[in-house]
Amino acid sequence: SRVVSLSQLLFIVGQVAIKTLVYLEKCEAEFKKRKIEAETRNGKVKNQGADVSNTTQDNGGDKELEMIGGTNE
Repeated sequence: SRVVSLSQLLFIVGQVAIKTLVYLEKCEAEFKKRKIEAETRNGKVKNQGADVSNTTQDNGGDKELEMIGGTNE
């Protein structure tokens, strides 16, 4: 009947929403992990006195991660 079909539809929509949230949480955790690794790597590079070209390339990736992190928050 219509009630059964509607309940099945709502169940599927709810399951998709939950799976999407879990996936987004995993992505957010991965981005935070990469950001921390990049900051750690940049801190080590700056302390060792590396050339400017390496830090410029790393800053591009950092800005991208900051933008993604900012939108998640």
